[in-house]
Amino acid sequence: IIKYLFFVIIFILAVVFYLIYTQMKKRKMLEQQMAVQEEQNRISADLHDDIGSTLSSISVYSELASKYHESSPEKSKEMVGKISTQSTELMTRIEDIIWSLKPISDGRFNFNNKIKDLVNELLHVKNINCEIDMSDHIEEIINEPKLRKNVLLIIKEAIHNIAKHSKASEAHIAIKQEEKYLVVSIRDNGKGIEISKPGNGLNNMKKRAADINAVFEIDSSAEKGTCVTCKIPIARIRHHV
Repeated sequence: IIKYLFFVIIFILAVVFYLIYTQMKKRKMLEQQMAVQEEQNRISADLHDDIGSTLSSISVYSELASKYHESSPEKSKEMVGKISTQSTELMTRIEDIIWSLKPISDGRFNFNNKIKDLVNELLHVKNINCEIDMSDHIEEIINEPKLRKNVLLIIKEAIHNIAKHSKASEAHIAIKQEEKYLVVSIRDNGKGIEISKPGNGLNNMKKRAADINAVFEIDSSAEKGTCVTCKIPIARIRHHV
């Protein structure tokens, strides 16, 4: 009888463990499906906002270009130029979204290469020397598409501001894990900016930092240039990966 009870208990435990395992597997699959759906919704929203606003602007500029075609050729040419600029910017934003979805196993799409491309494209052409300091394991830490995209666009916006407004000769980009945070910093030795009067670029960076629950800080003065810092809690990253 004891032996019989022992086998019954073993059988019951096996069934219980199997049911628990099955439920956990189903839950994990459901969470993955929800994560995929959430990512699809986010991408759709991003594309909808970007494409919608850009097409509206292009439509307005097209009407103005047509209106001024004969009476004011210079104004018409200016409108066509704005249409070209808007179209190029839209394509760039779409490319950034697509890049954030690429697998990190493909070296062409890793974060370090992407930042180098941006530095070459925006800073080196302005004769601004830029040092990039990135931890070796960063690719694995920021492999979630939403995180990759927002970190990329924060850095891109900061680099764009340096190239356009700073009059700097040196810049430095760092992405490091420091205790409980992944710290992203972009600094330059330029003329500084007026933090009290933030433009669209600064507001965009703040918005993207908030979107990934990051602490956003900016320090700027005419004497020491500008430093943008974004601190992303490691706990937030682990929770979403």
